[in-house]
Amino acid sequence: MKRLFYSFRWMILSLTLLLLGCSSARVMMPTPNVYLAEEGQQYQDLNPELQSSEVRLFYITDRAPEKDEK
Repeated sequence: MKRLFYSFRWMILSLTLLLLGCSSARVMMPTPNVYLAEEGQQYQDLNPELQSSEVRLFYITDRAPEKDEK
């Protein structure tokens, strides 16, 4: 009987947390003005080379290179 009480209590607690996580009472941040503009050229003042979706990634590490063991 005691085990049933504990499992019921955990079930109620889990259900309560689940329902609280789904509540819609939170006020979200408004949409930034840059996304509200109807024109599609927000970045027209940038250089053409900076208007691409290419990302330059530099990877630096302080690890020593692995040596092949033969």
